[in-house]
Amino acid sequence: MLVIPLWEKGVVTGTLKIYYCHAHQITSSLQEMAVGLSQIISTQLEVSRAEQLREMANKAELRAPAKQN
Repeated sequence: MLVIPLWEKGVVTGTLKIYYCHAHQITSSLQEMAVGLSQIISTQLEVSRAEQLREMANKAELRAPAKQN
């Protein structure tokens, strides 16, 4: 089994767990693939979080009363 952390802004927010039937099947290339996959997932989590914050800011802006000069 491989357990790789998922990072968001320098903080571990989850883990990616990859199970194998036999421990001897875990090669260095499979380990590198798992680390690469965890980096992709971490990046997607950060992008998703940024998009959520942007949408929330846009909604808040629409709800705010217009300023009068």
